[in-house]
Amino acid sequence: MLNLKLIKLLTRGSSRRKSRLHPKRKGCKIIDQVSIDIRPEHIQERKEVGHWEGDLMVGANHKSVIGTIVERKSRYTLIVKLEGKKAKHVSTEFSKTLNQLEPILKKTMTYHNGIEMAAHKRITSKTGMVIYFARN
Repeated sequence: MLNLKLIKLLTRGSSRRKSRLHPKRKGCKIIDQVSIDIRPEHIQERKEVGHWEGDLMVGANHKSVIGTIVERKSRYTLIVKLEGKKAKHVSTEFSKTLNQLEPILKKTMTYHNGIEMAAHKRITSKTGMVIYFARN
């Protein structure tokens, strides 16, 4: 009886602890992801140029965001200044940057499962690159 009264005084009002090992995934899923599992094997071997890996870096207090696009074979890195990490901004700026390259250098891009790549089809339509996503 006393325990129940004490539990009600807790700031969270809950007696049950929540596991931090498997947090619930927030946000929405990326539609029509192409899995890295079906990516051709020769891309993994890094024998030809034109296959890229993309990522986002968020600054302190989420005040600044940059995108990095790294070519897998040569390690040539493109750094893209972004207005924010919304999918619309990321797809627009990534497309602009990638379209400055020669067509032979734009084959595929691999990305993690960040929601900022929800507009991946937009990048594909503007650049012609197939975008693969890492496993969850």
